[in-house]
Amino acid sequence: MTFLSIRAVNNLYIFLEHGTIHKHKVSHEVFHAFCMALNRLEHALGEQTEDDYWQDFLRDMKYYRFLLNAVPLPMNTQHERLLPSIQEKLERCYLLFPGFVSYAQALSDKFTILIGLPDNPFIETIVKIAADHQIVGLLLKESFLYSLVEASFSQHPILKDIKLVNQHQLRGGDCFQQLIIIGPSYWYPEYILRAPRAKEIHLIRYGWLVDRWSPQPVFIKPFTPQPTRDPSKGNDHLAQDEKSDEPSIFDDAGQDMLPEINWKHISMRILRQAQEDLNVEDVPAKLYLLAREKAVFLDADENARAFVLDLGIDEDDEDEEGWHQIRRVSLSELISGMFLLLRTEGGGDYIVPIADRILGKKAAVLRAKQADWKARLRKAVEAKGIQGLLTISVELLDLGSKLANETNVRNWMSNRSIRPSGLSISN
Repeated sequence: MTFLSIRAVNNLYIFLEHGTIHKHKVSHEVFHAFCMALNRLEHALGEQTEDDYWQDFLRDMKYYRFLLNAVPLPMNTQHERLLPSIQEKLERCYLLFPGFVSYAQALSDKFTILIGLPDNPFIETIVKIAADHQIVGLLLKESFLYSLVEASFSQHPILKDIKLVNQHQLRGGDCFQQLIIIGPSYWYPEYILRAPRAKEIHLIRYGWLVDRWSPQPVFIKPFTPQPTRDPSKGNDHLAQDEKSDEPSIFDDAGQDMLPEINWKHISMRILRQAQEDLNVEDVPAKLYLLAREKAVFLDADENARAFVLDLGIDEDDEDEEGWHQIRRVSLSELISGMFLLLRTEGGGDYIVPIADRILGKKAAVLRAKQADWKARLRKAVEAKGIQGLLTISVELLDLGSKLANETNVRNWMSNRSIRPSGLSISN
């Protein structure tokens, strides 16, 4: 739980009453043509988009489309990785799907033009906003994008001072003069706009992505919120401007272009690896997506906990009651944007080799007995079905165990733990 100081809470109320939200619609003719070509290809393919070839082809194009809609980077970003891949796939299209060559070629042509352009309307707009302010924050849709932007901004005289923030940090006490948000408002949790951490919020998006969000009352007897406005037209043009977004094939594209996780593909890949590795154990777990296209499995037990880094608490504010930046929380409390602290290696990795060294010549025989004992325990649990862990825990307690519970039984089944003293499993 994040605790806010009185000053931070006061700022929150001030921003809520007097803050303003500005909507900036930018355009880029070539990128718009690219998005149109991609939509036409998907529409023409219909159900064939499920084919492995088109899945692979569209993945790169959708990634590039999302990238340019979500980050202030030059149009030619990552062209060295994407261009060879697209050219190779286009050559295969002539052989596999000649009827769709015209659509794929049109898309490839637009892409080839784009990757030769160093401009980006997002960057131009951000420079204008940040030029006259010292405390400016930038919020992006996905955390894995920050490393790309940080490297690009570090070389710019104005952009290098912008602070990159994630959604979780905007629940804390950090406040800004200006907060810049890339993408339509519905990409983000509502509290970012309803409980602002900035005097002025700037929403920047391409004009073909419709975004009709407007501020709503927060209190029972509210003040009159400041209207959103288009800086290029003034407040008087707000209502007309927001209603002037004409319906198009992009009306639903904002959500469609968000990154998709192919859980089926990931599951099949993990299962294949598990079948090839004889040392893998079956343990209930949940998959958590991390930044920079990485993921980690964490224990699915309802009592499992993990360490997180809470940036909403300053080190100077730590008190005797133990409110520290590093906290241990239940996995059920994890939300998108949190900083998860993971141990990739440690003292536990040395237990087995050190124990084997102490056991000496007896190590092989004792390890074989230990493996047999654990195999029989796993078999006993599996024989009890879904409630196997609970049932075996109760039976062990009835037999005199003082430590048996579902978590401990799972640990005893693991090859990385040692059998508890005095416990045996009969055939």
